Amino acid sequence: MIIDLSQPITEDTPVYPGDPSVQIKQAGELTKDGFCDHVVTMGTHVGTHIDAPMHMLEGGTPLADISPERFVARGVCVDVRGSFDGLYAADIREGDIVLLYYGYGDKYHTAEYFENFPS
Repeated sequence: MIIDLSQPITEDTPVYPGDPSVQIKQAGELTKDGFCDHVVTMGTHVGTHIDAPMHMLEGGTPLADISPERFVARGVCVDVRGSFDGLYAADIREGDIVLLYYGYGDKYHTAEYFENFPS
């Protein structure tokens, strides 16, 4: 089973302070133009995304050079709200993708989301 953890992209999607906001403009209307189309303008660090090594490392690998298969594997979610003790008991196997649940997603549409976030 594959579980998509991504958040929808809308004009209300939170952006890091100083980053450009998401803009979605209609470019074609089905009834008027015979097709429906939109122009989406946003930075590459909006919403759910993967930071490639090149984002922070000189000479780092760009995301386009990383196979999508690297991001599909058995997932293990460990609740680390308040403590990392759950990591010791988790059934983590070689090749697993480990998701650390901080509960921080509850702050997604608040100003606090970009303050003191876990990293």
